[in-house]
Amino acid sequence: MLAVPVALAGCIGGLGLGGDDGEKLERVLRLETITLTAQRGVNGDWPVPVELVRLRDPALVREALRIETRSWFGDAGDAFRSAHAEERYDAWEVVPGGVVGPQKMRVDRRVAGVLFCGTRSAPPPLRFERDGDVVVHIGDEGCSITGGEPSSGDRWYSVFGF
Repeated sequence: MLAVPVALAGCIGGLGLGGDDGEKLERVLRLETITLTAQRGVNGDWPVPVELVRLRDPALVREALRIETRSWFGDAGDAFRSAHAEERYDAWEVVPGGVVGPQKMRVDRRVAGVLFCGTRSAPPPLRFERDGDVVVHIGDEGCSITGGEPSSGDRWYSVFGF
């Protein structure tokens, strides 16, 4: 089966590392490759939208994690992407039983990741905390992430424990 990648890549902006208040990311995403796999029959046999959002500002990470998945794949996600076009957005639409990747995802700047998985159950977004070569498994309950190793990054202060 085929999977159709959706190009929603934002521009790479400046190298700011934290919010206006000097807050820094505690964990830094160092993703090498990503592979997405969908179970057969998942989502009522409809394609599943998946989006990885890579953000440089802890306040934006908290904001993204508060957005409901259904809203992310609608007006709220559009508004967030428009307001923060300098961030990095990678999106795919994976058909049931399909595999996308591995795709090279190396980012050479300090970012944190938030993953939205648009199955019918509309699970909340996930903090993406795996480095290296990872696999995103898509099932009716949402996405799970395996492979790679836990993100470690620099131990900078973060008010949300990310």
